[in-house]
Amino acid sequence: SQPEAVEGVAEKQSVIKAEKKELTSAEIERANSVMSRLIIIPELNRFARYAIRTNMADMLSNDKGPFIILAPSNAVIENLPLEKKKFYADQQNLPQLKELLKSHILEGKLVGSLLQAIQKDGKAKSKTLKGTPFTVTESDGKIVFTNEQGTVATVLKNAIKASNGPVFIIANLLSLP
Repeated sequence: SQPEAVEGVAEKQSVIKAEKKELTSAEIERANSVMSRLIIIPELNRFARYAIRTNMADMLSNDKGPFIILAPSNAVIENLPLEKKKFYADQQNLPQLKELLKSHILEGKLVGSLLQAIQKDGKAKSKTLKGTPFTVTESDGKIVFTNEQGTVATVLKNAIKASNGPVFIIANLLSLP
């Protein structure tokens, strides 16, 4: 029985060496996606959790986009009325939560030409994934997004770059279904 014990010790001491592997360009893009930014930025992890719960994380990680994420900070989400928090926490209301997230995601190459359009025309226009039209302006040096209902989102933190678009941290929710 003693040789078995020695053999067991030797097995515990053996180390498996992992082979170093270069990341593919797709893996690098996914690691630098808007979804990865939402996850790693502490003040956006509630929005990231909502994206995961509604199965939007895969799209925000893997699709080329470009997407423009207007992410309300954790503080904004935490300040929702209790009944809204309970509503969005309920599994049966995931479709409404997904619509809320879609109202905070724009698709298209707005940012590259954003400043040019604002300087030229005073504004730029886009639509959310939900289909809501948006106007983008600049006020006192800050970017402001306004939806067709007149709800205004002031950017707290300018574009955080990602492989498939930027993430903006905004000061409020744009809609509550």
